[in-house]
Amino acid sequence: MSETVIKAEHVRKTYRSYKNNFQRVKHMLILSSAGEKNRVLTDVSFEIKKGEKVTIFTPSGGGKSTLLRILADIIKPEAGTVEVKGEPKLILDYKAGFDVNLTGLQNYRIRSKIEGWSDETIKAREKEIFKLAGLSHEKETRLKYYPRGGASRLGFAILTAETGDIILMDERISSGSTTINDRYTERFSELISPETTLVMAGNDFKTNLLLCERGIVIHEGKVVFDGPIEEALEYHKAHSTHTRKNKRAKAVEVENFDADDGDDAF
Repeated sequence: MSETVIKAEHVRKTYRSYKNNFQRVKHMLILSSAGEKNRVLTDVSFEIKKGEKVTIFTPSGGGKSTLLRILADIIKPEAGTVEVKGEPKLILDYKAGFDVNLTGLQNYRIRSKIEGWSDETIKAREKEIFKLAGLSHEKETRLKYYPRGGASRLGFAILTAETGDIILMDERISSGSTTINDRYTERFSELISPETTLVMAGNDFKTNLLLCERGIVIHEGKVVFDGPIEEALEYHKAHSTHTRKNKRAKAVEVENFDADDGDDAF
C-alpha cells in the first residue's frame, strides 16, 4: 500500500475583505473589526497517497488556491493540521516577477535566478526554454511587445523545467492556442512519473481529466465529494449550476421584496 504524503485534518481558513485601503490599514495598525470576514475553508479533511493525481474543485473563490498555498506552507491555516512528506513544488502565477520593460531573455535570467539555478544551468537551458514557449525569435523583444500569452508561456517553461516528488499546481495550462496547449500538456505529462504526486486546482477541466484520476469537490468550505475524476467533475458542475440558480433566485426575491416595499410606502 502506498504511503500517505499529504494529510489535511479539519483545516479552516478565514480572510478579511476590505472596501478600501483605509479599512485595510486600520485593521493592520489597530486590529480593528474593519472589513468583512470571509471563511473560505470551514472544515477540510483528506489524505493523498504517493503517486496520486488529484484535482481540487471549488466554486469561484471557493478556496482551492488558498488550500494549495496551505499545502505548500506559504500560508498557515487558522485551525486544523497539514502534514506533507517531501518538498512540494508549487506552480502558480507564471508571470510573477516579470518586468514588461525588460526583454524576454532578461526576464528569463532573472526568474531563473529566483528559482535558484546556477549560471551554467541558465545558459544550458536557454534554448530549450524559449523553444518550448514558442518564443525562439523573441528573446531580445521586450515583454510588453510579446504576443498574447507569450509571457505566461515563458513563465510556464521556466517553472516546469524542474519539478519535485509533489507538484501543487494553481494555474491554467491552457493558453488559447491549440498547438501550444498540446505542447504544454505534453510537457507536463513528460514531467509526471507514476511516483509523482500531483494536486491541481480545477481550472482547466480538459487537463484535469487528462492528468488526474481523482477529484475532491469542496463546497461552502467542506469536502462534499471525493472520488473518480469524471464523477467529481460532473458533481462539481451540477453543484455549481445549482448554486448559481439559487443566487439568481435570491437576487430576484430581494428585488421583488424591495419593489413591494416601495408600493406599500406610497
